[in-house]
Amino acid sequence: PIPVIGNGDIFTAEDALRMKQETGCSAVMVGRGAMGNPFLFREIKALFEGVPPVLPPTPMEAVTVCLDQIRRMQLYKGERTAILEARKHAAWYVHGKPGAGKVRDAVNHAETFSEMESILLEFARKQGENI
Repeated sequence: PIPVIGNGDIFTAEDALRMKQETGCSAVMVGRGAMGNPFLFREIKALFEGVPPVLPPTPMEAVTVCLDQIRRMQLYKGERTAILEARKHAAWYVHGKPGAGKVRDAVNHAETFSEMESILLEFARKQGENI
């Protein structure tokens, strides 16, 4: 009668489904798996609802979402604080992709939104060419 929420090591939709199936929990909580991958929630929803799998985001879609997140951060924190905090978020969005190390280094030196935007858009363009 008491709902139990499963959490821990949810990095894919399949991880979430496995958690529910193996534990019988009522719901699944996502933590670190969503860092740089907010698309995980739509993937989990599709799998739980039994609809066709959602395509992974294109590099440009991922960067667009990242930049939107940074813009929203600026509304609440101002540009300087938002850019300093956004460095780690941008690193999560590019994690595991070719050239991610150079991008992380570049965004860690970015001081304005415009600089961050240029770095990330160039990264997305290069990723898109390699698909």
